[in-house]
Amino acid sequence: MKSTKHILICGDVGAGKSTLIRRLVAQSSRPICGFVTKREPADESGESPTYIHPANTSERFLTPLNLIGSCNKGRCSFCHPKVFDTYGAELLAAKPDSIILMDELGFMENDAMIFRDAVIKALDGDIPVIAAVKSTQTPFLDELRGHENAQVCYITHKNHDATFEKLLPIVYAIWE
Repeated sequence: MKSTKHILICGDVGAGKSTLIRRLVAQSSRPICGFVTKREPADESGESPTYIHPANTSERFLTPLNLIGSCNKGRCSFCHPKVFDTYGAELLAAKPDSIILMDELGFMENDAMIFRDAVIKALDGDIPVIAAVKSTQTPFLDELRGHENAQVCYITHKNHDATFEKLLPIVYAIWE
């Protein structure tokens, strides 16, 4: 593994990307900033709205100000790039002693250029980043996975614990 500042966890839906990130972040005493996204259960029409929330709190709110999109039966039915470009970009502002958590990056960000630039700026910077990145092939996600400052780790159901053990010394070296 190359020596880098940032860790990107990639894998299929349900592979455990978010769980692995939570386990790794729990090993650090640094403050957390950044964001988490959460898809809500489907309503009677089949729509599952997805919201963006601050990573440093368990408090969640569901308003148009943090609604990033919705899916219906696994297909994206609408996205709100403006929410990424305003609130999402704001959540990426970090203090020098913190860790930037991005959970997760996917296709909904395709048209959110301000947000995408903020993500790249974070990867270009010195504040450690840990991110879950969907395995979807898009120019933006491919750019993230190819970033020179990022260590990309692919997770599956079978290698979840082994990946945690492999990343733990890297996390200690980068974050502490």
